[in-house]
Amino acid sequence: MNRKLILTGLLICVVTLLSGCSEQQQLHQKLIVQGVSIDRNDEIYKVAVQALDFQNPMNEDEPSIKLMEVEGISVMEALDNISKQTSLRPVYSQNLVLILGEEAAKSGVSNFIDFFVRHCETRPKVQICVSKGNASEVIKIKSGEKFLKSKNIHDLVPIELNSDVLHFVSNLKNTKTDPWSAWLEVEDKNGIKSIHLKGVGIFKEDHLIDFLEGEEAFGFMILKGVPNFGSCTLNSEECGDVTCIIDKVVPKINAEVQNSEVLKFYINLDIIASTFSLDKNFYTHSFESISEVVEKKLSNKLGNICSDVINKTLKLGIDVFEFSKILRNTYPSYFKKIESEWNKILPNLEYKVSQDVKLKATGKEPV
Repeated sequence: MNRKLILTGLLICVVTLLSGCSEQQQLHQKLIVQGVSIDRNDEIYKVAVQALDFQNPMNEDEPSIKLMEVEGISVMEALDNISKQTSLRPVYSQNLVLILGEEAAKSGVSNFIDFFVRHCETRPKVQICVSKGNASEVIKIKSGEKFLKSKNIHDLVPIELNSDVLHFVSNLKNTKTDPWSAWLEVEDKNGIKSIHLKGVGIFKEDHLIDFLEGEEAFGFMILKGVPNFGSCTLNSEECGDVTCIIDKVVPKINAEVQNSEVLKFYINLDIIASTFSLDKNFYTHSFESISEVVEKKLSNKLGNICSDVINKTLKLGIDVFEFSKILRNTYPSYFKKIESEWNKILPNLEYKVSQDVKLKATGKEPV
């Protein structure tokens, strides 16, 4: 009896070892996808894929980064061509970024987004981004002689922006709200290329409709709770020039229905800001005496910036600030009553922005 148990145990160990070897062999037959870009040109989808290639490693400890460019009349057909081109099977469970070119995004994301939602290996937290021109330029960028890793591209997108497939598709399926995504651009300075977060791409349903940059992007980020994006410069007789950055922002949007018919949204922003460039005039006053002046001016300017970007999106007839979702959750019966008229109500939506700004003294360097 004991002999049988021993033989059975040995057999299990052998099978386990063989299975482990088999898996190790399979790894060299796979491409571990890290990033995907999608462009469209003349009804053809052009897809670039950055993947880890274990078949041709850089050294014993590190796989090489392989870049493949495939095309097809659909994104699915293009991705299927990866195996035909390499004889390796792409694995999408570790994909980090999905970058959409301008034409692909304008033509309608619903044409291809299902693959990144329904495929059993894809993850809902993949960062989704847009780029003016061709998205492949972003994923093909090199750092020295090597491709810039998709992880580095992924890390450019603030988590607070919720620029991922999960939030994008959730807003798309909602029908009343609209998606947005981070806007990444390649910058070329004296032949040295780099990628930076330029702003935001906003969508009407599944079509890219506009890009927000400068103050518009700055305001959008504040309304989404994203700190440390850009800066804001103020000027007054009391303090001269003061440049501020947003260290922390907590936005809260509430809906209020008065007398069962008057609808208004209240947007409150709790903001902590710091200064990193101050005019020499600042030193003629104590920080305590001048901070109230700076806070008031910064509060007014941020309120105007945020109101401008809200106005722009409302006039475009898009709901990227999820007003309909907030209203539905707060006043479900009222929303049901006006739901069919929402597209007419949205452009003229009434709202009020208020800010509570606290300034902390940092970086007192005269300019």
